Amino acid sequence: MTSRRTLLRTVALSTAVGAVGCIDQNDENSDEEVSHVNDNDDADDTEGGIGEPTFEVVDVSGSDYELGANVAFENDVVGVSGTISGNDSCYSARLHSVELGGRTLTVRVESFDAAAADEICMEILVGITYELTVPIIGEPPDEVVVKHNGDRVQTAQR
Repeated sequence: MTSRRTLLRTVALSTAVGAVGCIDQNDENSDEEVSHVNDNDDADDTEGGIGEPTFEVVDVSGSDYELGANVAFENDVVGVSGTISGNDSCYSARLHSVELGGRTLTVRVESFDAAAADEICMEILVGITYELTVPIIGEPPDEVVVKHNGDRVQTAQR
């Protein structure tokens, strides 16, 4: 029994250390530009628009996570916090796109392999928790749709 406990502690510690390393790798491996489309560019500010979004991965966990997203409407900002799945301990998340079409804001987040070429990753499904802030210009959207890796995980209405 003692050797099993030692093994479990080692795996848990390795997962935590590996996950922290992968979070640090995120900025180096995410050179892609985030697409943010504002279909209301020709409209005046009362019709609405979006500013430059901010996205941050705040945690990578191999246990005790719940996949999904939450949306908050606050004055001139829409906030999204969520957890997306990753295939191993070196996965991270990035903002794929933010689009405002009519009165609907669509947010797309994707998980990706952020491992360096020589990095060893643990074969464990992980939950990658992120926070996103989208500045709103003018009237806020009536609806926010959040998609993880192409699948709709949340629709929130104001």
